[in-house]
Order: sequence, then C-alpha cells, then structure tokens
Amino acid sequence: MYYPLFTGAALIALSLVPQPVIAQPIIDEVQIQNDDFVVSNGDIVIRNDGSERVRVDAETGSTSIRDADGNRTIFIDQPGANLFLGGGGGAGNNDDGDLVLFSDGATEQDTANASIHLDGGQGQIFLGG
Repeated sequence: MYYPLFTGAALIALSLVPQPVIAQPIIDEVQIQNDDFVVSNGDIVIRNDGSERVRVDAETGSTSIRDADGNRTIFIDQPGANLFLGGGGGAGNNDDGDLVLFSDGATEQDTANASIHLDGGQGQIFLGG
C-alpha cells in the first residue's frame, strides 16, 4: 500500500539533513614567490630575499625571529614558556632586549610613556610612566 503523505514527509526530513563535510588533504609544502614563504614538514618559514627571518617549529611550537643580519633576536621557547629578547650578537643599536608595557590609556608606544620598562641593554627596570 502506498501512502503519499508519508513519502512526502520522509523526503522533507531527508532534505533537512546537513551535507557531509569532506576534509581537505594536509599540505606538506607550499612555496610562494622565490621561497619567501615555506611550509615544510609542518614548520612555517618566512624569508626575505632568501634569508630566514621567522621560523615556527611545528614539533615544539617554538618561534625564532631574526634581524636582517640573520642574528636571532627574539625567541619564544614554547616547551619552557620562556621569552628571549635581544642578544644574538647583532651590530644594531636596537637589539638589547627591552620589554616595554603600556597602560590602556597610553596614546603612543614610546618608552617614556611605558608603565613598565625592562631595559635589557642597561640592566635597569623603570616603573611609572
């Protein structure tokens, strides 16, 4: 026996079922413009004219940032939750590892307006601002 009302209700119910989502394949390597942006073995590498500037290590989550001379000046050590600023033997005057914090009312990001300024080059701590 055929029940058109039941068949119509079943078709409406089936039409409301969401379509399945098909996962996209994992990309092993992406290269864009002269190898300046590379994802390889999970690591993300950003280069400037062939010189590595930023690397995010997929295994550890650590991040390295290098100056124009290739010296590592910022390092985020993910497994140890450590932040390293400065050093690297760079010849620049601005690689001394300052950590500068501002209040929400600061209008300019200048060390004179900082609430807390840890000066890695001079080994001094400034509070206020």
